[in-house]
Amino acid sequence: MSFYESDNNEVNELETSYGVSREYYKSVKETIEIFDLYYSVTSRENAFLKFNRLKQSWLNDVEFLSSITDICMNASYQEIIGMGPCVVPLILADLKKEPDYWFWALEMLTTENPVQTNDLGDLKKMTDAWLRWGESKGFC
Repeated sequence: MSFYESDNNEVNELETSYGVSREYYKSVKETIEIFDLYYSVTSRENAFLKFNRLKQSWLNDVEFLSSITDICMNASYQEIIGMGPCVVPLILADLKKEPDYWFWALEMLTTENPVQTNDLGDLKKMTDAWLRWGESKGFC
């Protein structure tokens, strides 16, 4: 069974284990289809599951941290970056759902930074800049 034809058991596992809603799963599948035009990913299913596992670990680890450096240097966050460009659409889909500090990872993965200098530090404006960037590249 392919990633795109996942059965209910897999979706139920994602909901239970990682808090991933069916709607989010569907939006990510659509984003990954677009992403496939740019990159070849050997195991999309594994990348999706690994990303969500690491994201949840990162969020749990940094819940009470205020230092952006500490938040972004977290081992799970760094492992997400280490997954390579295949996670860019996953991060953008996550940003679209709920703004968070994915900007460091996005810049490392894309070698781009669409955020204007005067918008640095403004979570909403930084998120909007990255989502516009993603739309311009066909990711969201």
